[in-house]
Amino acid sequence: MRRDRRNATIVKTRIISQRQQIVRVDREGSIRLGAAALQRIRAAIAAPGIDGIIVSDYGKGTVNAEVMALLKARAVAGGIPIVVDPKPPHFDLYRGVTGITPNLKEAEQMAAMAIGSDAAVALALNRIRRRYQTRFTLITRGSHGISAAEKNRRMFHLPAFSREVFDVTGAGDTVVAVLTLALVAGADLREAVALANAAASIVVEKVGTSQVGLEELRDRVAFILHQR
Repeated sequence: MRRDRRNATIVKTRIISQRQQIVRVDREGSIRLGAAALQRIRAAIAAPGIDGIIVSDYGKGTVNAEVMALLKARAVAGGIPIVVDPKPPHFDLYRGVTGITPNLKEAEQMAAMAIGSDAAVALALNRIRRRYQTRFTLITRGSHGISAAEKNRRMFHLPAFSREVFDVTGAGDTVVAVLTLALVAGADLREAVALANAAASIVVEKVGTSQVGLEELRDRVAFILHQR
């Protein structure tokens, strides 16, 4: 964690009724990185012991061209994956990362096309992967699950497995976190996406931001395998 007294942490207030999130109110200001903050970020990126990099870009000011250049260089130097959960203002900054994980709306913007069918999903996946020169691209599709494409491999799709959806808060963050952890641990892309999909199916069944425990994930994977 890096602190900067010149910037304020975003405060999010979620209004919930009968275990369903109705609306969210954000209190925030633009984040501006001064020289001191950038120096601390450089030091953190250069630190030893990094096995993988996740860029969860919310378009608030921390992720910029300089920071992305440092992160991509660190990934190349260390031979480690860098996976990005993207936001529209910064699409061009992600070119050359290992993988990118847009939701359906973001994928439509990145591929410059409407995505209304499985065939369109396949086209968008490959268009995004080629345009941004990534090893893989996956699209999170909410209740329709996750679709993914890897260089020189066939696209694949995994359906959603949630029993009941209460709150989608943090689902995308869960996907990119578990996906990257699995890749770092040696999983191939399909295995990593399967674990990420299972983890996301757990968090959307909970109210508010939540984490996934190892036993929960094991039980959910066992449940999914039993359904096949």
